Amino acid sequence: MNDAVSWSANTTLTLLADNSININAPITASGDTAILILNAGKDININNAVTLEGANATLVMAYGGDYHILTKASYSGAVIGADGYPVAQVDPHDPANGGDGVYGSITFTNHDNKNGLTINGTPYTLIHTKNDLDNINSTAPDVNGYSSGNGYYALAGNLDLSGTTYTSSPITTLSRTLAGMGHVISNLTVNAPTGDVGLIGRAPIGSAAVIRDIGLVDVSIITGGMYSGALLGYSYGAAISGVYVTATDKDDPSTVYGTSAGMIGGLVGQAGYTTITDSYSDANVTVNSPGGGYTGGLVGQAAYTTITNAHTTGNVNQTRVLTGTTAGGLVGSGSVRVTNSYATGDVTSNGNGVGGLIGSSSGSTSWLVSVVNSFATGDVTGLNNVGGLIGSISGYASTVMATVDNCWATGNVKSTGNSVGGLIGTASYVNISNSHYTTGTVTTDATGGVSNMGGLVGYLIRGSITDSYATSHVIGNGASSYMGGLVGYLNNGSITRSYATGDVVNGADHAGGLAGSATGGLASTITDSWASGDVSGTNEVGGLTGGLVGTISNSYALGNVTGDKWVGGLVGAVVANDRSYIINSYAMGDVTGGDRVGGLAGDIGPGVSMSDSYFGGRVTGTGESVGALVGHSQWLDFGDRSGPNQITNTYWDADKNGQTNAVGRTEHNFGDVTVGNGDTILTGTQGLTTEQWPDLQYYRDGTIDQVLADRQAAADAAAAAKAAADAAAQQAAEESAARQAAFEADAGTQAGQTTGQALQRESNPTKETNGATVLAGQQQPSLDDHIVFAESSSYSATIKSISADEVEFKLEDDSRGEKK
Repeated sequence: MNDAVSWSANTTLTLLADNSININAPITASGDTAILILNAGKDININNAVTLEGANATLVMAYGGDYHILTKASYSGAVIGADGYPVAQVDPHDPANGGDGVYGSITFTNHDNKNGLTINGTPYTLIHTKNDLDNINSTAPDVNGYSSGNGYYALAGNLDLSGTTYTSSPITTLSRTLAGMGHVISNLTVNAPTGDVGLIGRAPIGSAAVIRDIGLVDVSIITGGMYSGALLGYSYGAAISGVYVTATDKDDPSTVYGTSAGMIGGLVGQAGYTTITDSYSDANVTVNSPGGGYTGGLVGQAAYTTITNAHTTGNVNQTRVLTGTTAGGLVGSGSVRVTNSYATGDVTSNGNGVGGLIGSSSGSTSWLVSVVNSFATGDVTGLNNVGGLIGSISGYASTVMATVDNCWATGNVKSTGNSVGGLIGTASYVNISNSHYTTGTVTTDATGGVSNMGGLVGYLIRGSITDSYATSHVIGNGASSYMGGLVGYLNNGSITRSYATGDVVNGADHAGGLAGSATGGLASTITDSWASGDVSGTNEVGGLTGGLVGTISNSYALGNVTGDKWVGGLVGAVVANDRSYIINSYAMGDVTGGDRVGGLAGDIGPGVSMSDSYFGGRVTGTGESVGALVGHSQWLDFGDRSGPNQITNTYWDADKNGQTNAVGRTEHNFGDVTVGNGDTILTGTQGLTTEQWPDLQYYRDGTIDQVLADRQAAADAAAAAKAAADAAAQQAAEESAARQAAFEADAGTQAGQTTGQALQRESNPTKETNGATVLAGQQQPSLDDHIVFAESSSYSATIKSISADEVEFKLEDDSRGEKK
C-alpha cells in the first residue's frame, strides 16, 4: 500500500494478500470501534505509521511468515561491499544520511485501549504508561489474563521514564513476549546493588521469551551484581530482534556500568541458547572491579548463542581487572556464532582474552563456533590473547574446527603479555580464510619477554590460514619471541595463498616475515605464500619464517633480514626429522648476521631436502658458518634421520652474494665439522653470474648445455606462437579484403548489392539491424554535409518514405488514410 489511508467511521478495513502486505504510507483509524485487519499469506511489512485512535479500536494481524516493522535496527550489522568484504549497513532513512526520517510503527493513542491488538490469534496487553510497564510482573491477572510476566505485551506508544531511578529491573521476569511495535523507551535509569538488571531482569529457563522492535534511548544502568545489560540481564532461550540502544546526543552515550565481577553487556548480560538478530548498541560498557568477569559491547557472556546482523559502536573498558577476565567489542566470552556483524569501539582490559569483536569463544563437539562476514575497527589493549577481532577462539578437535571467514580488523593492537595478533590473539583448531588486518600496528608494552606476536594471528595451533593477509608492522620490545608478519607461532598448522607486507622488528628468538616459527610435532606447511617486510631479531630469524619443521613450497620472501645466529633469507633454522622440505621457493633480500647465516637458511638439521629454489641477495656474516645458500648443515648416520642433507637445482647470484660455497659448514654426528659443502649432497646447485642470472628459469641440472637447450626451446616456442598469430592475422586480413572487393565490384547492380550485403553480413553479422546494413570500415556522412542552415532562420524537414532493396516504405498516411 503506497497511499495514505484514514477513516473516522466505526467500520472495518481489511487488507488481504496471498503473498506479503507492505504498508508504505500512513494508516489512521480514528473511529472508536474501528477495526483494521491485515491478513497475509507470507509477511506483513510495516514501513510507515499505523495509528488507531479509538478507545476500542482494534488491529488484527494474521500471517503465514512473520511481521516486520521498519526501525533504526533494521539496518544493523554488515553487508558485503563491492570488494567482497563486509562493510557497515547504511540506514537510508536516517536524516544524518540524507534520509526522510520515516520508520514503521503501530500506535494505540487512547490509554483506555488495553487489548486492541491480536497477532495470529493471540491477544496482547497494550502498555501505555510507566504504571502499565511496572505492572507486567503483578501477580494480579490483567485484562487478557496474564500475570507475573507470563504473557504477551506490546508498547502502545513511546514511553518516557524520566524522573524515575529503579533499584531493580522494571520488568523482573519475562516468560513470553514483549513487542515494541517500533516504539522507544527513553531515560531508563537503574541503580541496583544486585544482578539480573536491565529493562528486563531475566528471561528464565524454559521461557522461550521473545523481545522485538524496541528502541532504548538515553539509558543508564549501574549494577553491583552478576547479570546486567540495557535490555536484559539474563537470558536462556530468548529470541531478540530489532532492538537497539542509543542516545539522543552521540557525545553523551548510554552507559552500562558494573561495580563487581559479572557478565555485563551493552544489550544483554548473559545470553544462553539465545538468538540476537538485527540489533545494535551504542552504549559504553564499563566494569570497575578486580574480578572483571565477562564484558561485551552487546553481550557479556554467550553460551550456544547466535548473533546475526548486529553491531556496537561504544567503548568497552575493564578497570582494576585481574587476569582471569575477557572483554570484547561485541561479545565478552562464550560459545557463539557471529555473522554479518561489527564493532567500532575501543576495547581495553588487563584480562586474558580481549578482542575488538569477541574476547574469547570456544566450541564443543555439538556446537561449532564461527565468525563470518564481520569486522572490528577499534583499538584493542589487553594482557594475554589479544586480537583486533578476536582475543582467542578454539574448536574442539581436528574434526570439529572453528571458522573465521571473510573478516577484517584495522585498529591498533597492544598487549602486555603473550599471544597478540592483528586479527586473532590465539586460535586453536580454527580455519581462517579470506581475512585480513590492515592500517594498525601490533605492539607490546611489556618490559620483559613476551611470546607470539603476529600481524594476523599471534598463536595458531592445529589450524589453517587461507587467502588472507596482513599489512601491519609487528613491533617487539627486544625480548619478544615468536614474531611474524602474518603469524607469530604456527604450531602444526598451514598457511596457503597468504601474505604479509609489514616489517617485523625488535624481535628476540624466532622472527619471520610471514611466521615467527612454523613447527610442531606433526609439522607445518607454507604454500603459495610470501612476505615482503624487513625482519630483525636475535636467533632463528628468517625472511619467511624463523623456524621450520615441515614444508615450504612455491613461496618467497623479499625483505632484508638481520639477526645474530641462525639467520636466513627464507628460513632461520630448519629442524628436520626427515620431514622438512623447501621446494620451488626463493628469497631476494640481503641477509646479515653473526654465525650460521645463509641466503635461504641459516641452519638445516638432519634430513632436510631443498630443491628448485634460489637466492638473489647478499649474505654477510661474522661467524664460521656462513654460506651462499645455507650457513650450517648438520646430518647423522644413525637412527631414523640418517644420511646427508640434499640441495638440488638451487642457485644463488654469485656476483652479488659475497659467498662462494653453497654451504658455510657441514657438521656430521655432532662434532665432525667440514668447512664448506662437505657431505651435503649438491645436485645441479651453483652460483650464477650476473650474465647467467637472467637464465635462472632454465636451470635444472646446473649444466650450461641444458641451460642453452632450455632457453632455445623456450625461444622456439615463443617464435612458433608468434608465427601462428601472424598467419592468423594475415588470413583474416586477406578474407576481409576479398569480401570488400566483391562488394565494390557488384555494388552497381541489385544482385551486386545483395551479394555485397550477404558478404558483409557474413563478415560482421552484428552490424545488421532491422534490415539496415552498416558497412564495416565505411564512415557515415555527417548531416552537415547535406543540410546548410543560415543564421536567423528556422527550417523543418519531413521524411515521407524510405526505399531499400526496391521496396518503398511510406512514413505518412496515403490517400486512403492507411499506413504502409
